Amino acid sequence: MRRLLLLAPMLFVISVVVFFLIQLPPGDFMSTFIANLEESGIRVSDAEAEIRGLRESTKADVEVLAAEVREYRKSTEAEIRGFREATDARLNAHDQMLARIERQIERMAADHRATVLWIVGSALALGGLIVAMLRFGHPGVG
Repeated sequence: MRRLLLLAPMLFVISVVVFFLIQLPPGDFMSTFIANLEESGIRVSDAEAEIRGLRESTKADVEVLAAEVREYRKSTEAEIRGFREATDARLNAHDQMLARIERQIERMAADHRATVLWIVGSALALGGLIVAMLRFGHPGVG
């Protein structure tokens, strides 16, 4: 457990050190590339067109990548929007179905209450009739 707790600060420190080591050399990639060309004996003026081409292609690559990322983001947002709409439609259908089921259960409960009341009322009426017949005497009873 202790090692896991030390992991996050250690990764942060390593990331900071690596970042500064990468940023430490002067210039950017192109200036380093020019310096390497000069060291190998190629004059910069001779390689100027190549360098310009590399800069342009790098810039174009970044622009293409940015455009692809924008397109991917748009398509992903559209997919998420479509998924959300489909999910909302399904949830609405489920809500409507549950509302119908609840209404059906309420009707069944009301019908059940009416049936139980009719049975209990009939039993009471029949019991009262039997008691009256026994108490006051009926020629066919008792």
